[in-house]
Amino acid sequence: MTKKILIIELNEFNMDLLQKGAELFDLSNIKKILTFAHSTTICDEEVEKHGLDPWVQWVSVHTGKQMKSHQVVRTGEVPKLIYPQIWEILGSKGISTGVWGAMNASRNNSKQCKFFMPDPWTFSEEAHPRFLNNFLSLPRYYAKNYISLSKVNLIQGFSKAFWFFLKNQIFVRSYKEIFRTIGILFKHGIKNSSLVSLFDIYSTLSFIKYKKKYDPDFSILFLNSIAHFQHHFWENDINKEIELCLKVIDNLIGLLISSTKKNEPIIIMNGLGQRNIYNHGVYIYRQIDPDLYLHELGISFVKVEQGMTNDGHVFFRSLDEMKKASAILRSAKIKGSSLFFLEEGKGDSYNLFYQIDFEGKVDTNENYLIQGKEFNFFKHFVLLRQRTGEHVPFGDILSSSILLPPKLKNYSLIDSIIEYYK
Repeated sequence: MTKKILIIELNEFNMDLLQKGAELFDLSNIKKILTFAHSTTICDEEVEKHGLDPWVQWVSVHTGKQMKSHQVVRTGEVPKLIYPQIWEILGSKGISTGVWGAMNASRNNSKQCKFFMPDPWTFSEEAHPRFLNNFLSLPRYYAKNYISLSKVNLIQGFSKAFWFFLKNQIFVRSYKEIFRTIGILFKHGIKNSSLVSLFDIYSTLSFIKYKKKYDPDFSILFLNSIAHFQHHFWENDINKEIELCLKVIDNLIGLLISSTKKNEPIIIMNGLGQRNIYNHGVYIYRQIDPDLYLHELGISFVKVEQGMTNDGHVFFRSLDEMKKASAILRSAKIKGSSLFFLEEGKGDSYNLFYQIDFEGKVDTNENYLIQGKEFNFFKHFVLLRQRTGEHVPFGDILSSSILLPPKLKNYSLIDSIIEYYK
């Protein structure tokens, strides 16, 4: 019998929060995984926005290489990755794989990778088989544009997603989750936090469908909702948003456990962790419409690919265009501090990475300066939340039956997986 593994990448989960929520709400499936063998991990990077980020650490986990080796520092940079990812390594040994949602990842030409779903922010990658792009279209559009949405694009995305679910009979076979969806929307409303949980629900249902169809020896499912809720809603006490998140995660873990075969080990990993910073005065802002913003500044560009939170890549036709844009954006100041962190592309790559670098409180009528001119801050930017969780280099692994070292680098898990399949 071929060996199998299911890896659930439960992004950035905090162990204490899982334990507290499991006891408070009697979450049987979370309680079950908390009985698994526990290992702690650490990564080499220590500074957020400069390596201590999920789009860096999951590349390390998947390749077995630390950041200074793989050199993937931003979302969307996976095309420059020169090292094979775990599904490529296993595929070269004849081991079939299935990957759903892995962050900053690429299928490349791994013929043994039977299905592959990129995360919504990795703009260079498409899903495989191609029909899966019908699922990807809506979350990819929404994740990048949720501050300024187009009704036409939303309708197109919903139409593709509906066709995907109809074709795969997911509505028919998952009627309980349909009622759960209605309950979530009725109780919490149609807002970003609800939609983040719904995305994890339908990602899991679709993953289980494709896992059953292709029966891969090695499979990965990436879930991001708990990271989002910890960043945005993690107060001193568990509130209704965190309650929603934990109950959804508990249900999904139950579905995933039920979907595994008799001797299929489960590994649950967070990649890196978070600590609570509720009321520490850290504010998250995002651009309302970066295309419109750049046009108003007189910047010539080809396209903008927005990132996960308040960052993105701007692409240009020439080095001169990139340099001019960089100079304009670099001049932006608020309260005497730089508004943006900027990183220019190298060689023939005429793209500019930008990220809002200011995390202080901005008053309603506050102005900022750019090339000596004043603009109202909230004309171009919006406050997402006062941040409640920040990244830490310490992580956790819960393993049902594969023996792992009690302490390890997050990027060394790959060694145990390869050893398991020998």
